[in-house]
Amino acid sequence: MIIREGEKVHVVSRRMFPSDVRRHFAGTVDVVGEVAIRVTGHTFIYHSESGRFEKRPKLRTRIFSLTDAGLVISILPDDTDIARIKYSIKNGRLTVEDGKTFQYDLSEYAVD
Repeated sequence: MIIREGEKVHVVSRRMFPSDVRRHFAGTVDVVGEVAIRVTGHTFIYHSESGRFEKRPKLRTRIFSLTDAGLVISILPDDTDIARIKYSIKNGRLTVEDGKTFQYDLSEYAVD
């Protein structure tokens, strides 16, 4: 299988229209099926008023289709601390990081 249980992932839900909510998810894969994965982690929602992604504090478990062209699923490094993930703007580019060693440029997915 292309994704393994225990791996950490970051999922970007692509917007179909400019008014669609920007929604991201970061978590650990609990179960891998033939066409879907179950992941436990945190949802991040973009708030246009503040211009920032805000983390929902409650852990959630979501199911993501591996065949959905509207999702961009990235494998995170094993040592990524999911609980510490935050978003920031660095050099005009949107990044997601855990404040330790992991840093990922998301500008191609999230900036207008």
